[in-house]
Amino acid sequence: MLKGYKVGIDDLFNQLGSIPGAKTGKGPRHPTQPANEIQKSIDDFLLSYPALRNDPGYVDFLEKYAGAYIENEDQTQIVDILGFSNVSTHIIDMEGPVVNEHGFLIFAQCIYSSIHDGKLTDSYEHDFAFSVTGAEGIYWISTTLHTQNQPFIFYAENFLQWLRNLISAGGIFERPHFK
Repeated sequence: MLKGYKVGIDDLFNQLGSIPGAKTGKGPRHPTQPANEIQKSIDDFLLSYPALRNDPGYVDFLEKYAGAYIENEDQTQIVDILGFSNVSTHIIDMEGPVVNEHGFLIFAQCIYSSIHDGKLTDSYEHDFAFSVTGAEGIYWISTTLHTQNQPFIFYAENFLQWLRNLISAGGIFERPHFK
């Protein structure tokens, strides 16, 4: 990488699109096919949760791509980067509150399952969130079939770092190992 060169949201979304099963959305500032009709929804969302503006990469994601989804053919891997496009779950229409009782707003859910002989034998999930209470960065919580109610912990400095990690992992984060 050249000194001083930063990989931006467009480069990262080109890389994300090369992961098998990946679909990316279109926001009002999409590089080739802008979806201007969702601008007001994004603006209202950012007005409701102004702390999200502290992460310019996330704002770029909303305004350019507005959502992304990865699903493999056998449906044992689902990565849902919530947004306002028709390729991902709508961030406002999630089950439960948009912000939990601890001030975390989940923006991505990564669900991985193992199915043998038609039966679910293992499943784990990683949820990634912003704190809307003023703490900066990306936070992470993991659960498995046998462990629930883990606390959110700090994961990455910002959305672009999180996205780079997702791409480096090929869309598949490791199963959590609880002590």
